[in-house]
Amino acid sequence: MTKLKFAPPDARIDLATDLVDDLLHNQAAPRLQSWADEIAQKMDELPCGLAFSIGRLRLPMDESCQIAHQIAHQVCQGLKRREAPGELYVEIDTPQTTSVKPGHQARTLLPHHDGGHCTYLTPSRLDVPEAPFWMPVQTVSRTDTVDTSASPSDFFR
Repeated sequence: MTKLKFAPPDARIDLATDLVDDLLHNQAAPRLQSWADEIAQKMDELPCGLAFSIGRLRLPMDESCQIAHQIAHQVCQGLKRREAPGELYVEIDTPQTTSVKPGHQARTLLPHHDGGHCTYLTPSRLDVPEAPFWMPVQTVSRTDTVDTSASPSDFFR
């Protein structure tokens, strides 16, 4: 069994079968609220984030995503019960898609320098020979509080 090396033992959260069933089918279960309150307490006490062992369940991707979303929603409510701001909410990013070379199932995301955004690798000439060599990428403008602009190297990938 592989253990996550970046998370201390107290920060590793295994998911019992009955808990998974509640996360998928019975979000109002009282034991789920108790569990979320315990997780929220850990988040207050530990000096690090938590790692939930969803992959170990070997469920289909849709169910795994649903479990992850429900964990986030349940823990959000637990944090609010621990006096987190009432406006606290969970924001789930929309799925990102990209072209994938025929015969392949995945692409790799590369983190940007700020760690906050990711970009898909664009196909190479070997992947998509008919694609133009220089593919301009649309950029966004700067705001007063956060730099959301693309760097010059992002204009052509």
